[in-house]
Amino acid sequence: MESNKDKLSKIPEVRAQRILEEYDGFNNYISTIQKNFKEKKYFKLTRAQADYINSYHLRVPKIARKWVNLDSYFGKKMIVPQTYG
Repeated sequence: MESNKDKLSKIPEVRAQRILEEYDGFNNYISTIQKNFKEKKYFKLTRAQADYINSYHLRVPKIARKWVNLDSYFGKKMIVPQTYG
């Protein structure tokens, strides 16, 4: 008969919580979830978040270092301050 600990280790959310307790990686999304998990008392992981953590906690994200030319119209729109009101 399986122990309670073995049954819990099959639940994706529980596995993800155990990973978050020890995570020290470079993935910004997982680090943000980890911060919320540690700071907020009633933080619950969704199934999608748990699946992402379980799948990608060992991978190092690629850093895109590529300059992209902006269209002049788009560049001028970025300079103009947005006022909402």
